[in-house]
Amino acid sequence: MKKLAMLMLFIACAFAPITHVNALTVRSAIDQTTGNGVAAWDFFNGTEFVIQASILTSGVWGTAVTISDPSITSIEPRVATNTTGEIAVIWQGEDPIAGLTNLYGTTYNLGLAAWELPQLISAVNESVLQDTYKVLLSAAGEVSVTYAAFQLSTFNNAVRAIFCPTYGTWTSPVTLAP
Repeated sequence: MKKLAMLMLFIACAFAPITHVNALTVRSAIDQTTGNGVAAWDFFNGTEFVIQASILTSGVWGTAVTISDPSITSIEPRVATNTTGEIAVIWQGEDPIAGLTNLYGTTYNLGLAAWELPQLISAVNESVLQDTYKVLLSAAGEVSVTYAAFQLSTFNNAVRAIFCPTYGTWTSPVTLAP
């Protein structure tokens, strides 16, 4: 009888429709000197997956805010922070027309207390390979992003890099290795 009950529970759970999915991937970073940090996660808002973030300042977590474009499927965030309180968050988003996987990014400046608008930072003629992207943030606020992507023009994978020398100013991606 116990085995039958377990089997019925398994079948009921296995085929039950998912009606609400919350945070799936959570990433966080903390500056070891100041103790300030950031957490970012993907979240289903009832319509679309979005990226939300909360900032840790002086031991207190701030209110969660949506930092991605709510009209684009956004998942798998990566985060970085530095001693001056600047933050970088990147994530993958799906191109709703072509179906390609793109990278989006935003930065936060503690002095300005503001997130920049999210930007498409990968190239439109490539599809970012899942879980290959990393983000680093220097003490001077410079952001470096590396990732692997399938190049549509050559049908090859490539190692790519993007640089953000100042708050909100992203360069075009460059190829590091074919």
